[in-house]
Amino acid sequence: MLRLAFDSALQQDILDKNPAKLVKNLARKDKQERRPFTPDELKALLAVAPPDWTTAILIGLYTGLRLGDVIALQWEQVNLSEKTGRTVINPIATPLLRHLIKLETGRSKTGAICAGLRIKVTKNLSNDFNALLAKAGLVEKKNYRTYIANGKRRQYAGLSFHCLRHTTTSMLKNTGATSAIAGDVVGHDSEAMQRNYTKIDVETKRQALDKLPDLIG
Repeated sequence: MLRLAFDSALQQDILDKNPAKLVKNLARKDKQERRPFTPDELKALLAVAPPDWTTAILIGLYTGLRLGDVIALQWEQVNLSEKTGRTVINPIATPLLRHLIKLETGRSKTGAICAGLRIKVTKNLSNDFNALLAKAGLVEKKNYRTYIANGKRRQYAGLSFHCLRHTTTSMLKNTGATSAIAGDVVGHDSEAMQRNYTKIDVETKRQALDKLPDLIG
């Protein structure tokens, strides 16, 4: 909170430096850690997911995109013939490419890819995704999001759509990709990543993505 206040003062030329940046954050003992999905969990989830959710899960799994970005993704933003995106140049993993080509057949090449989910707000989508997790037997629905006694901090059951992002990173690293490659693919934007940012070329990312396991074959 102090950093935010001092940053505001910097922007208004009231201060010439932010002294709060010299103080490290305290370690939180109540921090809720998200974890990657296991292959068996992903297969169980995909087995109960309806078509639009199947597509959203596969996009999240093979790109690391957050739920809001997946739902906003338009057909115009992907190029299935060249395996590259048109805005953010990222190759498409082969399993996802195969799914999108099959999905595109006979459909309009414009509009949202997950059109059926586009009409809902992200909060409702998160609840719907939790319902899928519960249907797959991966979580208890009532325990997905609760509040501790003081009502100030949310607690999570350990699995959410965001965990697909962790899964993408883990899968890439398990195939031998470096942290820099994995970070570039999923779009990590932490301060530490920016300080050590290295531009990864498209072919390097394609080689890494081509090694990812096919969970829908």
